[in-house]
Amino acid sequence: MKKVFQLLANTDWEPCLEYLLNLRERYVKLTLTIQPYRKKRSTTANAYYWSIIIPSLAEHFGYRANDMHTALLGTYVGWEERQFRNHTIFTPRRTSTTPDTMDTTDFSGLIQTGQQIAAEEGIILPDQY
Repeated sequence: MKKVFQLLANTDWEPCLEYLLNLRERYVKLTLTIQPYRKKRSTTANAYYWSIIIPSLAEHFGYRANDMHTALLGTYVGWEERQFRNHTIFTPRRTSTTPDTMDTTDFSGLIQTGQQIAAEEGIILPDQY
């Protein structure tokens, strides 16, 4: 049993509280998780990033798509230094999906990082649709 309530307006609270009170009569033990609402990135923004920004920059720099994505992530979120078999490697501090999916604000920042790099390199990108 899983039930999700988004408490975005005052009117959203009453159905949630009623549901919880009804559960109290049926279950002795429950686990309840409450977390702040985060607007997820849109599929349109995701499509723009992967179909316009990544291929354009990857072609320009001679990278594969996933390598270009990693480079943009590291540029946007910063890099962590790690050791692997006596070699130093650098990885982005996070990915776009881990520890959780980037919200609209973070993903917009990632897109803007790609757009800024493209502009600096003289690559003309179409506007985001």
